[in-house]
Amino acid sequence: MFGTAVGAGILFLPVTAGLAGLVILLLVTLVSLPAVYFAHRNIGIMLTEAKGGTDYSGAVNEFFGMKAGLWINLLFFVTLFMLLIVYSSGLNDDLGAFMCDTGVTDKDFSHSPFLSLLILAVLIAVIRIGEKVMLRFMSFFTFLLVFMLLGVSIYLIPQWNLSGITHIHGFHAQAEHFLLLFPIFILSFSYYPALSSMIIAFKKQGLDKKQVLGRSNSIVMLSMLLLFIFIMFFVISCVFSLNHEALDRAISENLSVLTVLAEESQGSPLAYAGPLISQLALITSFTGTFLGARESIREILKDLRETSLKNPAGIFRVMAFDDLLLAVFLLVIWVITILHLPILDVLGEVVAPPIAFFLCIMPVLIIYRVRKLKRYRGLATVFTFVTGCLMLFSYLAGKLI
Repeated sequence: MFGTAVGAGILFLPVTAGLAGLVILLLVTLVSLPAVYFAHRNIGIMLTEAKGGTDYSGAVNEFFGMKAGLWINLLFFVTLFMLLIVYSSGLNDDLGAFMCDTGVTDKDFSHSPFLSLLILAVLIAVIRIGEKVMLRFMSFFTFLLVFMLLGVSIYLIPQWNLSGITHIHGFHAQAEHFLLLFPIFILSFSYYPALSSMIIAFKKQGLDKKQVLGRSNSIVMLSMLLLFIFIMFFVISCVFSLNHEALDRAISENLSVLTVLAEESQGSPLAYAGPLISQLALITSFTGTFLGARESIREILKDLRETSLKNPAGIFRVMAFDDLLLAVFLLVIWVITILHLPILDVLGEVVAPPIAFFLCIMPVLIIYRVRKLKRYRGLATVFTFVTGCLMLFSYLAGKLI
């Protein structure tokens, strides 16, 4: 659970948190952590009460019907696809800046369409050729990333500058930063897709519902505590080591916090280690998300064939062909990547709303829709629902006020 939540997303959290300031960061933490815990607990309830060993979309199919499950799969695919845009943009901009900073190239090629095309072509070719090998090493790379980020957090301690710790924004600016930070913070603590496999495994062990839910809640609580310690240590260490000018540059140039730290630490080991760790995080996140998006579109095509089309066999045999899917993915991701969309805006305005729906809103709707789940209703579910509704629009509201 812990490893699945640690990915490229937390490389952009310190940028928003640093601009918001320590007071807003603490306030967002106090509101978000209980909501994230209750949200994952609600998903555990939904999956535990569903019949047999079913995943998230299967539980939605059971409680809301097949058409609702199809729409959930479609929304899930769009979310994963937008995350691929984020990771592709991050890889392109970080690698271009790194090659320019280290003298490999005489200019930043991230603004050229060819660097992003090359990155995507290599990544997708590797996935096509060595998918099984990559899956075998994904867990290793994830935990390697955890230790590397922990090492960066510790390495930065001597560089902490606490002079701005007491700075407090005016009320309007505080409200703006709270709304901008809130969805990015929750995204960084979300790992709900991993709950399905965990609860399915518990059910296969022959545990009853009470035992499954008890184990699930214990693991969710432990995961939240570990994530809180790890992510907050990383965020605070980065924030205390960078000034506002560097954070502003990270946003304007679409750079991860590690790339900005590297540019601010020329001549130190971090100048090379930072971008390399950032690339590892982005590549592992891209690979996992890409495989998830591919499986998701396959499921959508399968559901469409079974529920709405009368004679689709010929079309779907072609559309489900791996090489065609890979080519379409490559083309669409590349075209959107060269538009250089702001990464934090994509996360906050496009990715956060569906994640809010999956994480906070849908499980509560199921708990209140299904009579046998009545015992799980209470203030915690209401709080989670309200938090999800806030997450839907908070980033856009923060940009507008």
